[in-house]
Amino acid sequence: MGCFGLTEPDAGSDPASMKTRAKAVDGGYRLNGAKMWITNSPIADLCVVWAKSDAHGGKIKGFVLERGMEGFQRRKLKGK
Repeated sequence: MGCFGLTEPDAGSDPASMKTRAKAVDGGYRLNGAKMWITNSPIADLCVVWAKSDAHGGKIKGFVLERGMEGFQRRKLKGK
């Protein structure tokens, strides 16, 4: 099961206003930001998370995250 992480608390689904950033580090990238309203996120094994990449001149790139990766948190929203 997978999910698609684009929507953000302050930007909604507008990619131009996206705040999440990706920075190149040894062995990959470090993402910093928050997403919300991501269908299947509590049960997904993989998530494609969209972020503006410093290594690509601020262009938006998709990053595949796996359940259990360090720093990757998912929460189920109750009453949604």
